[in-house]
Amino acid sequence: MDGVQFRAWRGAGLAASGTADRVVYRRNSGEVEGTGVRVIVPRPGMPELAVSAPNLSGDLGARTWAAGGGVVLTRGDAIARTPTARWAEADGMVRGDEPVLVSGPAYRLSGPAFTANPGTGDVAIRGGVRLVAGGPPP
Repeated sequence: MDGVQFRAWRGAGLAASGTADRVVYRRNSGEVEGTGVRVIVPRPGMPELAVSAPNLSGDLGARTWAAGGGVVLTRGDAIARTPTARWAEADGMVRGDEPVLVSGPAYRLSGPAFTANPGTGDVAIRGGVRLVAGGPPP
């Protein structure tokens, strides 16, 4: 399918919406592969969380996905960039085991891995962190 728009519901509430340039869905296995994917997680009363990636694969039955090719997570004026990320409904967290750079107004924070909570928008850097604060925004 080309030019896909989608919405995911949790009960009566919208859990996520988004677009993809192209999606392949395998009905027999529940596997999904997409390119040019952008997902928006609404967070009433807070800035939405947006996740974009050139490539995304998922398993609808297992309720998991993995993104690659340069993943960008945006929350308000904070942007996190990493090569790959994955999510599982089991704990609802987005995780990455490759270097991440988080930037915002007048700061840059980097580290070797991260965990992000879509519900709060918080990002925890794992494995050590480097912070550069002050000066003009990147």
